[in-house]
Amino acid sequence: SRRGWLDGLAAWTTADEGVAALTAANLRAQLLLRVAEAMAVSADHRTGRHCAATNATVAAAAGCSPRSVTTARRVLAAAGWAIEAYRGTGSPRTPSHRRR
Repeated sequence: SRRGWLDGLAAWTTADEGVAALTAANLRAQLLLRVAEAMAVSADHRTGRHCAATNATVAAAAGCSPRSVTTARRVLAAAGWAIEAYRGTGSPRTPSHRRR
């Protein structure tokens, strides 16, 4: 469940492994959790999968920069809390030859 994932992630941020990962990424636990919450809202409500929100959308919801979202996503992936199955290029400003 979404709440279970967020609760588990919150606990991880206080464990030695989480503290070390956040310190190495120069990321505060509160920011990681805000980004995770914004990602969870954008995910499929039934399964928690398929978060297709852009970094800009997540950043606006979490109150941070898109770069911070990139860092948070990287930490989540490295720790096994999130998996990037497909990196999109959905921006209308992306030239058509670079879209997937």
